[in-house]
Amino acid sequence: MKRKNKFFSVDRLDEEFAICESNDRKIYYFKKEFLPKEIKEGSVLKMKSSGEFLIDEKETQARKKLLKELQDEL
Repeated sequence: MKRKNKFFSVDRLDEEFAICESNDRKIYYFKKEFLPKEIKEGSVLKMKSSGEFLIDEKETQARKKLLKELQDEL
């Protein structure tokens, strides 16, 4: 059985933490030292089964495109 990937959208960054929202809408505070250095607000992180985080560029771009489409409809 394939396990569904867990995604986290970076909501904001402060000095020490990345404040992220998971795909099940829970808020998490992750120490930035354990995340890819290239993260920025709006990045989508995928957690591997090992616990390592990767930036999911495909998902990040898909969500940005969806947000733009929704904004254009207003």
